[in-house]
Amino acid sequence: MGRCVVCHAQLLLTEKLILCSPCFLLLKPAKQQGPGTTIYRYEKTLRGLILASKLHGNENAARFLLTTILKRPKAMAELTWCQEIMPAPSSFYSRLCGRFDLAFFLARELARVCQKPLVFASSRLYWQIFKQSRKKIRPLIQLSAPKPGLKRTLIIDDVITSGSTIQKIATSLKASSPRFLVIGDGRTFQK
Repeated sequence: MGRCVVCHAQLLLTEKLILCSPCFLLLKPAKQQGPGTTIYRYEKTLRGLILASKLHGNENAARFLLTTILKRPKAMAELTWCQEIMPAPSSFYSRLCGRFDLAFFLARELARVCQKPLVFASSRLYWQIFKQSRKKIRPLIQLSAPKPGLKRTLIIDDVITSGSTIQKIATSLKASSPRFLVIGDGRTFQK
């Protein structure tokens, strides 16, 4: 028998469950804002799943998140729309620090399941985003319609808090008009 990843209650079934029923019921859908799809609000249960996978390397928590993406019709529509899948460049910092990179894991597995190429942002884009985030620059952007001959890119990220990273990525990749698939939306807590 295992324990719930979030509240540590003992799980009664012997299957590979990672959440108890009360914690599972606390997962709330996110309000859709901006280009792309967000799955859940970044609240207690989702925060516990993301932290379990990122900080503790709990692959079962990461696989649970992957499964929830594949069961969402809006997420599947985004995966059908795209021609290539890219992990958010901001997730590169996790790998540099030796942590489990959830955005990379999800992007890699979604690319494999959907048979789409996995692409990466240039290191220049990553460092540009990293430096700008330190300066708290938040440019406003508008995405344009995709131009003929350009790839439709779906960028995978684990959590959106302020939206500045997504804005910077969208600005840098403006010509390809990327969309985003994000697991948790923390913007609901900001005023």
